[in-house]
Amino acid sequence: KAFQTAMDTGDAPTVMRYIADDALMMEGGTIENRMQYESAHLPADLDFAKGMTAKRTPVKQDVRGDVAWVRTSAEFSGTFQGQPLALLGLETMVLTREADGWKIRALHWSSRRLPTN
Repeated sequence: KAFQTAMDTGDAPTVMRYIADDALMMEGGTIENRMQYESAHLPADLDFAKGMTAKRTPVKQDVRGDVAWVRTSAEFSGTFQGQPLALLGLETMVLTREADGWKIRALHWSSRRLPTN
């Protein structure tokens, strides 16, 4: 929840605190490491969150020892880069429990456009 809240409120330092040093971020057929994500992709994700309203389904999670995977989905509607946009988004995260808390090791996003009204 704290990771998602940080994304929704544009809090980049908090977003990055939850991402492990060796994490991989996958979206749109690309894979980025933590450094690539922070410099090239995170600013657009935060900008996206500013202009969108999200209707989220309940989070589904499984924990096995020090590994967890989390699945979420949401319908996004609003304006991004000056254009109306409606999407159904899916997110899968793999996390590990570390001494300083849970860290995201892998994050995969996918989405499809929905009709705009």
